[in-house]
Order: sequence, then C-alpha cells, then structure tokens
Amino acid sequence: MADKTVRHSQYNYKSNSNLVLPTNSSLNDQHKPNKSTGEVQSLAENLKNFRMGDRVQHTRPESIN
Repeated sequence: MADKTVRHSQYNYKSNSNLVLPTNSSLNDQHKPNKSTGEVQSLAENLKNFRMGDRVQHTRPESIN
C-alpha cells in the first residue's frame, strides 16, 4: 500500500509543476548552418533556372480514345 502511495505521488502535479530538467548542451548546438532564423528568404535564386510545369505530361484516359 505504501508503494502505491509513493508511485502515485511521483506523478503528482504539485511535485512536478516547478521541475526544470537540464538539457544536454551538446545536442542543442546553437550554431548549425542550416538552422532557420525565422527571417524571410527569397526563393528567386533557387527557382531561377526552373520553369513551373516543365515535367507535366498531358494524357487522355484510354476510355476516351
């Protein structure tokens, strides 16, 4: 019975509400080159040599032929 009370109190909101867990700083590298900054970036340079719809293939269903 005492074990059940101890287990229940382990997950009690009051005991966990102000609990702050430390993070592993090696996993949270702040200097990743591909990390998004939230700043708006133009896609014009990436799409300069690409025409929209170049790979579209127009076909007719066989039932219409």
